[in-house]
Amino acid sequence: MFKNIGIVLQKEYLTRVRQKTFIIATILTPIGFILLGVLPALITSWSSDSEKITVWVIDEKNLLVSNLESMNTSEIYYKSANYSLAEGKNQIKNKENEAILVIPESFDPKTLNVTLYSSKSLSISLLGKIKSHLKNQISEYKLNQANISKEQKELLNFNLDVNTVKILDEGEEKTSAILAVGIGYIMAILIYMFLLMYGSMVMRGVVEEKSNRIMEIIVSTVKPIELMIGKIVGIALVGLTQFSIWVITILLFNLILSFFISTEVTINEQQGITKSEMQNIMNEVYFAINSFKISLIFHFIFYFLGGYILYGSLFAAIGAMIDNESDAQQLSLMVIFPVLIPILLIGNFIQNPNGSLAIFMSIFPLFSSITMMIRLAATDVPWFQLILSQILLILGVIGLGWLSARIFRVGILLYGKKYSFKDAIKWVFYKNV
Repeated sequence: MFKNIGIVLQKEYLTRVRQKTFIIATILTPIGFILLGVLPALITSWSSDSEKITVWVIDEKNLLVSNLESMNTSEIYYKSANYSLAEGKNQIKNKENEAILVIPESFDPKTLNVTLYSSKSLSISLLGKIKSHLKNQISEYKLNQANISKEQKELLNFNLDVNTVKILDEGEEKTSAILAVGIGYIMAILIYMFLLMYGSMVMRGVVEEKSNRIMEIIVSTVKPIELMIGKIVGIALVGLTQFSIWVITILLFNLILSFFISTEVTINEQQGITKSEMQNIMNEVYFAINSFKISLIFHFIFYFLGGYILYGSLFAAIGAMIDNESDAQQLSLMVIFPVLIPILLIGNFIQNPNGSLAIFMSIFPLFSSITMMIRLAATDVPWFQLILSQILLILGVIGLGWLSARIFRVGILLYGKKYSFKDAIKWVFYKNV
């Protein structure tokens, strides 16, 4: 039996890892994730081609213009306008990088009614900075009106940084709630993708061999149960190979990042980021990578394998019930739906990882592969819940695997008809096939 399973396993594994699509996806996926996370921040921080604008301020009561001029930056330059609004509109009609800010004589700090005229639509970033400048100066105006002293104003300006530290038996450990949420989300999405991608791969393989009548030749030398196990395990090894390459890539990125932090970083001061600020940014990224729990990798592998074998056996059974992929959509929805439910509730699990719904779905085998990974990343799961979840997942794999095998052994030999779940239930009870 094991020899035949090994032959099928080897054939499924080698066929898929040699495909160009597998090689390209394996290499480009981690690179894509790294670039997706790093490039936007670097482009935003280092871009010297930022939008610039001159804002002419018509301040009829002369309340804010002088203070706004003191906040000039390389992007926004405030200047007092000594002309009327009508004259200003005519002047900026053909000037793309100019705008007029009108602070009317009836200006009331309670209603904050000001108007900004421009020759083109301003970007959200630029408009946000102008609003921030105005808000700061209006706050300053209000404090002056209330006769607040300079010393009292300074007391109102402070930065708040809440550091979270977990107390353990062996000492203290710095934690990050944002990091935990991100890790849980990414791992849940990865398992979701793997379950559907590799599960459907099992189904397509069965359908292809059945439609080409190759299945009749295969089952003449290999038992149906051996064929089903070989296909599922072989494709599981394909997934583990891909995942291992991704982990190695991330570890290499970690080493490169640590080397980058240890070297001197030269940054142009005109770009608004100093060397120390850049060092702090890189240190935060380095902390995020190094605070990753290694135990999550082992849990990820367990729940990926458990969930994949459970759903892979169901996909194999569906593949045995049909002759072509066009008939698979309706039947496969019955399998996809339980995988989709935890993804739809992922926001609830992240906000309340110890809620009754999260606990139940992290223990129930059909949902536990995704839900438990979110909980493990976001909170400390009680050991008895984790063990119960894993035991039930193993029992679910055995139970559904047995049912799928009973369906598979009959379905792969039948052709020319679209079969339903009612037929599949009958096949389970067939004694000799």
